[in-house]
Amino acid sequence: MTHHQPYAYLGIGDGFDHVRRRIELVPKLKTLKQDATALIESGLAPWQVVKAVKVYLYPRVEYALRHLHPEDQHLQGFDDHLRRGLHHLLRLPQSTAKEFFYTPVSRGGLGLLPLVEQRAALQIAHGWQMLHSPDPAHRARAALPDR
Repeated sequence: MTHHQPYAYLGIGDGFDHVRRRIELVPKLKTLKQDATALIESGLAPWQVVKAVKVYLYPRVEYALRHLHPEDQHLQGFDDHLRRGLHHLLRLPQSTAKEFFYTPVSRGGLGLLPLVEQRAALQIAHGWQMLHSPDPAHRARAALPDR
Protein backbone atom coordinates (compact mmCIF):
# COMPACT_ATOMS: atom_id res chain seq x y z
CA MET A 1 0.00 0.00 0.00
CA THR A 2 1.39 3.39 -0.95
CA HIS A 3 1.21 6.58 1.06
CA HIS A 4 -1.81 7.95 -0.85
CA GLN A 5 -3.63 4.64 -1.38
CA PRO A 6 -6.96 4.41 0.51
CA TYR A 7 -8.04 1.42 2.58
CA ALA A 8 -11.25 0.34 4.29
CA TYR A 9 -11.80 -0.23 8.01
CA LEU A 10 -15.20 -1.16 9.46
CA GLY A 11 -16.67 -0.60 6.01
CA ILE A 12 -15.42 2.99 5.87
CA GLY A 13 -12.80 3.94 3.32
CA ASP A 14 -9.90 5.89 4.74
CA GLY A 15 -7.33 7.89 2.87
CA PHE A 16 -7.06 11.17 1.02
CA ASP A 17 -9.97 10.98 -1.45
CA HIS A 18 -12.16 13.55 0.34
CA VAL A 19 -14.90 13.66 -2.32
CA ARG A 20 -15.51 9.91 -2.13
CA ARG A 21 -15.29 10.00 1.65
CA ARG A 22 -17.89 12.78 1.83
CA ILE A 23 -20.58 10.73 0.07
CA GLU A 24 -19.68 7.39 1.64
CA LEU A 25 -21.94 7.99 4.64
CA VAL A 26 -25.12 8.45 2.57
CA PRO A 27 -25.86 4.69 2.15
CA LYS A 28 -25.16 4.10 5.86
CA LEU A 29 -27.60 6.88 6.83
CA LYS A 30 -30.22 5.41 4.48
CA THR A 31 -29.84 2.04 6.21
CA LEU A 32 -30.09 3.75 9.61
CA LYS A 33 -33.31 5.48 8.53
CA GLN A 34 -34.76 2.12 7.49
CA ASP A 35 -33.71 0.58 10.79
CA ALA A 36 -35.18 3.50 12.75
CA THR A 37 -38.47 3.08 10.88
CA ALA A 38 -38.43 -0.66 11.62
CA LEU A 39 -37.87 0.05 15.32
CA ILE A 40 -40.65 2.62 15.46
CA GLU A 41 -43.09 0.27 13.72
CA SER A 42 -41.94 -2.81 15.67
CA GLY A 43 -44.52 -2.70 18.44
CA LEU A 44 -41.91 -2.14 21.14
CA ALA A 45 -42.78 0.19 23.98
CA PRO A 46 -41.72 3.80 23.28
CA TRP A 47 -39.03 3.73 25.97
CA GLN A 48 -37.62 0.55 24.39
CA VAL A 49 -37.45 2.23 20.99
CA VAL A 50 -35.59 5.24 22.41
CA LYS A 51 -33.17 2.94 24.23
CA ALA A 52 -32.61 0.86 21.07
CA VAL A 53 -31.84 4.01 19.06
CA LYS A 54 -29.22 5.07 21.61
CA VAL A 55 -27.70 1.61 22.07
CA TYR A 56 -27.88 0.11 18.57
CA LEU A 57 -28.31 2.84 15.94
CA TYR A 58 -26.02 5.64 17.11
CA PRO A 59 -22.95 3.45 17.73
CA ARG A 60 -23.18 2.04 14.19
CA VAL A 61 -22.55 5.47 12.71
CA GLU A 62 -20.04 6.69 15.32
CA TYR A 63 -16.86 5.50 13.57
CA ALA A 64 -18.03 6.97 10.28
CA LEU A 65 -18.82 10.32 11.90
CA ARG A 66 -15.34 10.40 13.39
CA HIS A 67 -13.55 9.85 10.09
CA LEU A 68 -15.83 11.15 7.35
CA HIS A 69 -16.89 14.68 6.57
CA PRO A 70 -20.55 14.37 5.51
CA GLU A 71 -22.76 17.27 4.59
CA ASP A 72 -24.81 18.64 7.48
CA GLN A 73 -27.98 18.21 5.41
CA HIS A 74 -27.54 14.42 5.32
CA LEU A 75 -27.11 14.24 9.08
CA GLN A 76 -30.00 16.64 9.62
CA GLY A 77 -32.16 14.46 7.36
CA PHE A 78 -31.63 11.46 9.64
CA ASP A 79 -32.34 13.54 12.75
CA ASP A 80 -35.56 14.89 11.20
CA HIS A 81 -36.68 11.39 10.18
CA LEU A 82 -36.05 10.01 13.66
CA ARG A 83 -37.72 12.96 15.37
CA ARG A 84 -40.86 12.66 13.19
CA GLY A 85 -41.10 8.94 13.89
CA LEU A 86 -40.66 9.34 17.64
CA HIS A 87 -43.09 12.26 17.63
CA HIS A 88 -45.74 9.98 16.13
CA LEU A 89 -44.84 6.99 18.32
CA LEU A 90 -45.02 9.02 21.53
CA ARG A 91 -48.23 10.74 20.38
CA LEU A 92 -46.80 14.14 21.21
CA PRO A 93 -48.77 17.32 20.48
CA GLN A 94 -47.83 19.34 17.39
CA SER A 95 -46.54 22.14 19.61
CA THR A 96 -43.77 19.94 21.07
CA ALA A 97 -40.43 21.68 20.66
CA LYS A 98 -37.62 19.72 19.05
CA GLU A 99 -35.48 20.51 22.10
CA PHE A 100 -37.53 17.88 23.98
CA PHE A 101 -35.81 15.17 21.94
CA TYR A 102 -32.32 16.50 22.68
CA THR A 103 -32.75 17.53 26.32
CA PRO A 104 -30.99 15.18 28.78
CA VAL A 105 -33.16 12.55 30.45
CA SER A 106 -32.33 14.06 33.85
CA ARG A 107 -34.08 17.25 32.66
CA GLY A 108 -37.17 15.49 31.31
CA GLY A 109 -36.13 14.99 27.68
CA LEU A 110 -35.31 11.92 25.62
CA GLY A 111 -31.55 12.47 25.76
CA LEU A 112 -30.83 12.05 22.05
CA LEU A 113 -27.89 13.84 20.44
CA PRO A 114 -28.19 15.45 16.99
CA LEU A 115 -25.81 13.77 14.55
CA VAL A 116 -24.34 17.15 13.52
CA GLU A 117 -23.32 17.82 17.12
CA GLN A 118 -22.23 14.23 17.66
CA ARG A 119 -19.99 14.43 14.59
CA ALA A 120 -18.41 17.66 15.83
CA ALA A 121 -17.79 16.21 19.29
CA LEU A 122 -16.31 12.99 17.88
CA GLN A 123 -14.01 14.85 15.49
CA ILE A 124 -12.77 17.12 18.27
CA ALA A 125 -12.12 14.09 20.46
CA HIS A 126 -10.31 12.34 17.61
CA GLY A 127 -8.17 15.43 16.98
CA TRP A 128 -7.33 15.65 20.68
CA GLN A 129 -6.27 11.99 20.69
CA MET A 130 -4.09 12.55 17.63
CA LEU A 131 -2.45 15.67 19.10
CA HIS A 132 -1.66 13.79 22.31
CA SER A 133 -0.64 10.48 20.74
CA PRO A 134 2.45 8.74 22.12
CA ASP A 135 3.63 8.35 18.50
CA PRO A 136 5.56 11.47 17.37
CA ALA A 137 4.60 10.86 13.72
CA HIS A 138 0.88 11.02 14.60
CA ARG A 139 1.40 14.17 16.65
CA ALA A 140 3.31 15.80 13.80
CA ARG A 141 0.63 14.88 11.23
CA ALA A 142 -2.16 16.12 13.49
CA ALA A 143 -0.38 19.45 13.99
CA LEU A 144 -0.20 20.11 10.22
CA PRO A 145 -2.84 22.52 8.89
CA ASP A 146 -5.44 21.07 6.51
CA ARG A 147 -4.88 21.80 2.86
